[in-house]
Formats: sequence, C-alpha cells, structure tokens
Amino acid sequence: MKLALLFSGGGALGAVQVGFLEGLARRGIEPDFVVGTSVGALNGAVFAASPDMQGVERLKAVWQAQYVREILGGQTLSALWRAATGRNHLFNGKRLPAFLREHLGDLRFEDLAIPLLVTARDLESGRQATINSGPLIPALPASSALPGVFPPVFINGREYVDGGVVSHCGVETAYENGATDMMVLHCPHFLQTHGYGPLRPLTRAAISALNRLCQYELEKFGKLGNVFILEPPTADMSAYNSNHPNHQDGTAKLIEDSAGWAEDYFSGPEGTRLMGVIHARDEERKSQIRRTTA
Repeated sequence: MKLALLFSGGGALGAVQVGFLEGLARRGIEPDFVVGTSVGALNGAVFAASPDMQGVERLKAVWQAQYVREILGGQTLSALWRAATGRNHLFNGKRLPAFLREHLGDLRFEDLAIPLLVTARDLESGRQATINSGPLIPALPASSALPGVFPPVFINGREYVDGGVVSHCGVETAYENGATDMMVLHCPHFLQTHGYGPLRPLTRAAISALNRLCQYELEKFGKLGNVFILEPPTADMSAYNSNHPNHQDGTAKLIEDSAGWAEDYFSGPEGTRLMGVIHARDEERKSQIRRTTA
C-alpha cells in the first residue's frame, strides 16, 4: 500500500492547503510521496522537506510573507506594456525564483525527507512532465509558469509551463507512481460574482476548464484506489487575490478556517475512513518488517 498526498494548483487559494496540513502533522500522518502542481508544488516541497509541525510553521511563514503580492504586486504598468508590445507573457517571472530561493535556499529534490514529484507541461510536446530530481528551483517556477502570465521556464534545454494546464490535481501522476491511496488537497476555483476587469470572461473560462479537468482526473482514476478529496473552505476568495472582500488578511483567514475544517473532517465519517486506510498501511509495513527480519 502506498499513500500519496496531492497538492493541486490554486494561486492564492493554496493557503487552504497549509491549514489542512496542521491536521495531518498533529496526527503524525506522513505520506509515502507528494505530488505538487503549480502553487501546490511550493506547498508540497516545503512539507516534503519537513513533514511535521515545523514544516507547517515554515509554510505559514512563506504565506505570511504575502506570497501572491510578492509575485504579482506592483507590476501592473509593465504587464500592460508587455501586452501592448505583443509579448507572450504579462510578468517577467523573475520575482518567483527570487522569492522561493529566499525561503527554500538551494534545496534539491534529493534533500527532501519524502519524495516529491512536481508536474509541469513540456511546451514542445504538449505532454505532462514529472520532475523529481535536481534543484527545486527552477522546477517549482516551471510548474507555476501559467501560460500568458509568466514566461516558460527552461530546464535542461526544454521549455516548461504550468502543470495545471495538463493535470490540475496530479491524480494520474500519483497513480502511475504506484499510489494505491490518495489524499487530494484540492483548491476549488469558484466562479466569484466579483469580476477581474477586462480579463473577467477569460478568467471565468479558465476556471471552468480547470475544475472540469480535475473532475475528469478523479472520474478516470478515482475508482482505481482510495481517493480522498479534501476541499477546505475558500471563503469566496479569488485565486488571484490574497485578500477577502470582508477580511483584510484573506490568507490568514484561509489558513485558520482550513485548520478548523480539518479537525471537523477527521472527527467525521470520511476522516475516520481515511485514518483506517492509514492504519492498514502502517500495519502492512510492520508486517513486512517482521517478515524481513525473521
């Protein structure tokens, strides 16, 4: 039995994954490997480096540093200039690697406590790619390089863009790497009534496509094993805005609400079923160890 923890994409909504991780860390739940897509690759990397409360606190610090604002803030004029001059991206993509290096240093996949698989799209072939070795940077920026927003990222001579374009939840990747049980930390993109200016129609279309893509993955692979869909509340916050209309610091609210939701989840029927699966995996491991040492 192999338990995978999947972090979907979600922009600013990725903060909900941090809150749920508190519940996992308190119960000492450690997956066999992690799959991260887009912003989920960042969350997955930090947790894979330290899959405990220390890692959760480190991840909170990343989000309290105003992750979304640091990456997108103050670039409106330059984005408009790029759009007007026919560039294929709105933002230069330099802030994200700098931000990640500030918080992760020069960590490599090989340095992590548990294996991490980062999904991205190979721009030349159009196919999904899985990155699981070498430095975390540029792998994490590659998985977050949303087409049209950030430029593609070069790794070993190949161009990569946001993994969510091909696989928003990473279910297929987890299954292909031997997962029999999956926890999918999903950030559902709701079609908010508040708009995004002239890009609102395009944004709504993209959100609809992402939701359907994730649903397709779950329908296709969900019957092949135990798949637990974990969707903490997003408080009607936008994936592109770190503030909630009725709350000054939307990030803090997402983390707090998600942590509370996790406690309710684990005390409910689905949480009980999940803990049963985890217990069965642990017992199987103990049995294997006994057979090996006998």
